[in-house]
Amino acid sequence: MPIANNAVDLDTLSWDDLARLAKHSETEIDSKLLHLGRLTSAALRSHRYDGLRPASDSPLRQAERLVSELEVLLKRLGEVVDGLAGRGAEAGNLHLLQRHRDILAEYSGEFRKTKEHAELVSSVREEINSYNRPDAHSYLLQEQERIELAQSRTDHVINIAYAAQNGMREQRGVLGDANRKMQTLTERFPVLNQIMLKVRLRKKRDTVIMASFVVGISGSVFLEGSSGRRQCRINNLDRRLHYQIMRGTLFNSSR
Repeated sequence: MPIANNAVDLDTLSWDDLARLAKHSETEIDSKLLHLGRLTSAALRSHRYDGLRPASDSPLRQAERLVSELEVLLKRLGEVVDGLAGRGAEAGNLHLLQRHRDILAEYSGEFRKTKEHAELVSSVREEINSYNRPDAHSYLLQEQERIELAQSRTDHVINIAYAAQNGMREQRGVLGDANRKMQTLTERFPVLNQIMLKVRLRKKRDTVIMASFVVGISGSVFLEGSSGRRQCRINNLDRRLHYQIMRGTLFNSSR
């Protein structure tokens, strides 16, 4: 059975067939990842540009084709692993399913890193090739455009800095005016404090006078009440004494 053929319908395969297909795909991916790393290193060490040999023979072109093949293989391996999970693995095969998932995640991460490295090397080599080609004048023109663009951006940043400086100067002027106003108010505060102090003293004096008046009235009322009660007791004693005298007189007369 051609288990490595991408045209195979995964739905028709059993668990064992899918497991063998996953193992075959993992081996192929591992081999191609190693080859891609070697091609990238070779392209980085090379000082020749693609114009000196056929484009299909350059390490960068081979790496580009290998990247496309690896993308297809990784996608296929993901489908196979999903097929294994959909079959409902037995208890004894669960660790195998998890192992295939871990390998897929590991190869996917390694592929992303190697691909980014290859793209970076390709970008650097393209710039070197552009500089080394006979039409170096075009490359110099491009560099001049980049320099002019960088200069334009620098001028823009400088203008922003000048605008910020002017704004800070205006703010400093506003703060200076506010400081002068505060000093003016501070000079006027002693007069205001004296006025407020006089008002508070007058209020305290009025309060003391009112309290004294209330205390005096209360004392007078209390004294008058005490005098009335004392006079009432005296009158009662007089009446009792007069009553005793009258009783004694009547008693003597009867005898």
